[in-house]
Amino acid sequence: MKKLLMILTAVLLLMSCSQSKEKLKIAIISPSIDHLPLSYAIEKGRLSKEAFELVRFNSGWEAQEALVNEKVDVAIIPFTYVWTARSKGYKVKTISFFERETDGIIADSTISSIKDLENKKIGVLRASTLDAFMYKLSKKEKIKYEPVYFRTPAEMIAGLDAQQVSAIITYVPTIQKLNNKYKIIHWFSNDNPEHPCCNLTTTESTINNKKNELRRLTRVLYDITEEINQDKSNPLLIKHIMDNYKLNENQSKDALSHTVFKMNLAKMDREFEYETMKTFLELKYIDKMPKFEEVYQPGIINELQ
Repeated sequence: MKKLLMILTAVLLLMSCSQSKEKLKIAIISPSIDHLPLSYAIEKGRLSKEAFELVRFNSGWEAQEALVNEKVDVAIIPFTYVWTARSKGYKVKTISFFERETDGIIADSTISSIKDLENKKIGVLRASTLDAFMYKLSKKEKIKYEPVYFRTPAEMIAGLDAQQVSAIITYVPTIQKLNNKYKIIHWFSNDNPEHPCCNLTTTESTINNKKNELRRLTRVLYDITEEINQDKSNPLLIKHIMDNYKLNENQSKDALSHTVFKMNLAKMDREFEYETMKTFLELKYIDKMPKFEEVYQPGIINELQ
């Protein structure tokens, strides 16, 4: 009997180890709404907490570092971090575009329009999508500005509060939380509607070793984004945003109105990312442009469409 118990214990331990290996660790950026469908799916019971583990970070850089070092399996991060990592030889890939349109410029009372940003100090997250979008906008509007670099959104807000900068480039829901104190002077979606911001990204190792788990995750996220898009006024969705992002009802609805979740690897969006990353070459953030096939893994999302 004792020997049988030892065998059963060993089997259970092996099963436990096997199950733990199958769990996907997913990196999210806490201040951002970019992972809303994921948290909403978990709340609705569409994703098992035994199968997926959320790992929270305060910035895209932190999430990227965890991904390239394989501390997590999947990350929802701005596409600039994916391209930058790939340009340095890290084997990460985007399996789908995900969150879009959430970024804009908020400014103090001295700023009324984009032209008022001339020669002003503007807070950005270095080498982020926000950095690239502001650089492109300045060239389009023919204005000069002084970028002030921060590591996290919280640091940017503190810089604006301390009048170290006149404006910051940030995203939903931070914008809604600050709309009583500062004003939004530009949404980047005005220039490029439905432009990609944060992608669903993984590693080649995860693709090779946990493809079924990736498929299950992508299937649920695809379905839940379709549900969100069909009814953005759903009271359960609004309550979820209010509870998880500490917004009031009007702020929650406004955040959703400036957010798009759409999963695919559409050609026009790949080209948008490519053109945006050209600014990174110009700014010397990267030394070379990766090829499309190095950045994107189309198979998993294509199975759903």
